[in-house]
Amino acid sequence: MADGDSDLPVLRCLARTAACHPDVRGHVDEFLRGCEREVAWRTIADDEELGRYVREYSLPALMLTACLLSPEDAIPRTAFGEGCHLLIRAMQRIDFLEDLSEDVRAGRHGVCADAVARHGADLTRPDPALGRLVDEQADRAAADLTAAAPLPTLVVPAYRPFVRALVGVQRLRLDAVRRAGATLATRPSGPSAPAAALLLLREYARGIRD
Repeated sequence: MADGDSDLPVLRCLARTAACHPDVRGHVDEFLRGCEREVAWRTIADDEELGRYVREYSLPALMLTACLLSPEDAIPRTAFGEGCHLLIRAMQRIDFLEDLSEDVRAGRHGVCADAVARHGADLTRPDPALGRLVDEQADRAAADLTAAAPLPTLVVPAYRPFVRALVGVQRLRLDAVRRAGATLATRPSGPSAPAAALLLLREYARGIRD
């Protein structure tokens, strides 16, 4: 990033992008600092700590590319940043639910410890307590997705199909998490492939029409 050169083509591409879009450099710096948190964490105590994780790591990771779609004017630019924050907070919560069984086996999981204790859930057992925990966390992700719904309207028309598809895929992921419920203790979940393909095709067609 300092001299614009590297033996790795992908890093030369990144340096070139940062030269053309100055905001990229700041997001790269934030992301690299956030990587320290990503490497170090073992448990997430509560929603406040989850919020710090999202602000310090997940959001900068998203903004590495999302900043290229950001509006130029100050007011919509601020709204776009806030919408991205809501979207990635929902995405991160969904990630932690989707991958619960794998994360527990790996020795760390991202479901807030206070929520686990509140429901008396055993993350290795597909029982009603875990089902209630999943429902609660899914509801919180859904609230953020709803709040992020205006995000496609904040970008130029050419980018709207992409952003709508991005938000739509998160809803499909969330639907899959709800269907899986307590069985997330034993297997990961993911969006329906046919539903995701249909969503992407629909937005591609809208992009052509528009």
